[in-house]
Amino acid sequence: MKLKPGLKKILIGLAIFFFVFTLAGFFALPPFLKSVLIKKLSENLHREVTISQISVNPYALTIKVKGLLVRERDSSETFVSCDEIFLDFQSLSAFKRALVFREILIKQPFINIALNPDKSSNFSDLIEKKETAIPEEKNQKPLRFSFNNMKIEKGSIDFWDGPKQTKHTVRELNIGVPFFSNILYYIDTDVKPEFSAIINETPYTLQGRQNRMLIH
Repeated sequence: MKLKPGLKKILIGLAIFFFVFTLAGFFALPPFLKSVLIKKLSENLHREVTISQISVNPYALTIKVKGLLVRERDSSETFVSCDEIFLDFQSLSAFKRALVFREILIKQPFINIALNPDKSSNFSDLIEKKETAIPEEKNQKPLRFSFNNMKIEKGSIDFWDGPKQTKHTVRELNIGVPFFSNILYYIDTDVKPEFSAIINETPYTLQGRQNRMLIH
């Protein structure tokens, strides 16, 4: 069957579009995002930031960040690290004009917190920077968001209490949050509300109920 010239042009145009979209999404966007994130995070945190890998699936609207590392300021010690961050964007975001995630998964995050004898901390500069930032305009609309099916797996926290010369640890930290949102809509959730961790070698576990097709 012979196609009409107009229809043939449309099909060729669509084929070219999806070809370019695929190449850009899978191959061009990841290194660009990696470069931008490293630069912006390092500038804003005043700490060395490295990322091992970023992968993007433009059709599934997912982003995976591997090997995130934030060093202490003026030090090679680790301040924050994370083995993997997985973000699954909801296509509903464009229609809702909001930031909507279908799933957020954070694997093996680590945070090092140090309280010095003078009551300052290893993140005091970040708090001071936030306090001196330019205040938001009163008429500015708040960010509309919905974070769903959030999970933290095998997290760790080291807390050094300088005034008391004591170290506290949190290991095997697992958190599940079905949703956290400030917009109204329906969504299916699979994550159960839960918290478990080993705090100073003592295990703790909390679990809540799960509801499906939540309205919020």
